[in-house]
Amino acid sequence: MSDVNPSSGTSCPGCAKAASPEWSFCEYCAFPLADPGDARTSSTAGPVCLACRASISRQAGFCPSCGAAISSRAVKLTVAACFVAAALLAVFAAVLFFRHAPAAERSEARPNSEDRLLAVIPDEYEPADSSWQPVFNADGTRVIYRAARNGKQFIVSNNVKGAEFESVENPEFTPDGRIVYRGKQVAKWSLVVDETRGPEFDAINPPFFSKQGNKIAYQAKQAKKWFMVVDGKVGPEFDDMGSPVFSPDGNRLAYKAKQGEKWFVIVDEKKGPAFGFVSNPIFNRDGSTIAYTVTQGLSDFVMVGDKRGPSYFIIRDVAFSPDGGRVAYEAWQGSKQLVVDGEKKGPLFDQVSGLVFSPDSSKLAYEAQQNKKRSVVVNGEKGPEFGGVGDLVFSPAGNKLAYTATLSGRETAVIDGAKGPWFDSINKPVFSPSGAEVAYSVSQGDKMFVVTGDKRSPMYDSVELPVFSPDGGAITYAVKEGLLWFVVVGDKKGQGFQWVGTSAFSPDGRKVSYGAREKRRLWWKVTPVR
Repeated sequence: MSDVNPSSGTSCPGCAKAASPEWSFCEYCAFPLADPGDARTSSTAGPVCLACRASISRQAGFCPSCGAAISSRAVKLTVAACFVAAALLAVFAAVLFFRHAPAAERSEARPNSEDRLLAVIPDEYEPADSSWQPVFNADGTRVIYRAARNGKQFIVSNNVKGAEFESVENPEFTPDGRIVYRGKQVAKWSLVVDETRGPEFDAINPPFFSKQGNKIAYQAKQAKKWFMVVDGKVGPEFDDMGSPVFSPDGNRLAYKAKQGEKWFVIVDEKKGPAFGFVSNPIFNRDGSTIAYTVTQGLSDFVMVGDKRGPSYFIIRDVAFSPDGGRVAYEAWQGSKQLVVDGEKKGPLFDQVSGLVFSPDSSKLAYEAQQNKKRSVVVNGEKGPEFGGVGDLVFSPAGNKLAYTATLSGRETAVIDGAKGPWFDSINKPVFSPSGAEVAYSVSQGDKMFVVTGDKRSPMYDSVELPVFSPDGGAITYAVKEGLLWFVVVGDKKGQGFQWVGTSAFSPDGRKVSYGAREKRRLWWKVTPVR
């Protein structure tokens, strides 16, 4: 927990402990230190941060409590202006700034590097679903959650309540920091971006974002027609359509659509050739080429750009290699299955699945079944047989492969060809950044623990996927004991919470941060790595 300056002269009315004047809630008991009746005003003289309601300086570029950026327009006030009117003008300008400032400005908020109480859920709010499920942004400066009151649902960002709807769904942060969710009002749905409502439809699907987060696309339905909406612009109508797919650089958009009895792929608003059916398209790494499966009559083939591949009875799971140089897919040839890698055909098996390229594109691995035995095939060479295999993952350099294997009801991790100890079940292995270490969680009886090399953690009721530090010297993961969740950093178990989010290391590997819910308090927690 953050240190409190005892010389500040401010005591919390709730617990009488010394309180920081920069906070609107006590760091120890969460008692409100500012007037909770209005999120836009403070009981102290001066402007407040709209994200967390803490007092701010007129010269501040960032909120000292939550790190949110403060618009310079909110602090350029004349000394001669009326003090109360000046504060209100500052708040109004801040509202405009946070709703309409460019993404690059908003993303400059400093990441939280210490524990912060970001929000306290008011007692009159009820969860909009079966439990409070908060969503934190990447730098730990904001948290959003769904809430309900008097039959209406809404999103709350830190301690600021959004617009009311009959229903709200799937609140999330875009990669560039905007808040997006779906809202329903009078049987119509709209996508809400930073509290700005988009066009209304009978139904809308969850949105997709470009990797950079500056573009948003989603499918919308009106009557019996479907539309692709990109950054608020409604595209042409179709009888049906697939999900939007952005190129890695975010400059191109592709999706499949149906008109009458024919399907086709649309890239950059240009319609491709019509077929009986097509799969969702995929882009290669530089976004210059798309690939998709076509069903025409009784056979399938793959289109790579405008080039048609050979026909097979069925084709599925088309994938580009990471370098974009070739396409691989699973294919049915009569009653047998094989993997096609570029122009090279693999051996025939009873079944194939789970294509995985190595990061350097030099290897292609997949699961294969022959005579009820399963094995992993790497570049066409079959490995040892087991009752089952799965969870294939390459090391970051691509020189090692790990997977789980099952035999006689027990599971082991096979790492670079070597089998480990056997357990009741094993979750997907995780490589350290250098590939020297592998960690995975296992189940033994009714308990779970983490295995790293020859080392085993204590047993818990439940364990989440472990994460390595950038240098591979430490790991972190979430565990559950009884009704509480904890984050483990190295060998140290932290404080218990009703819920914890995914923990992550700082770039220098010296700290681990995560979001957490302590009853009605929503925290950003930061733990040093010792």
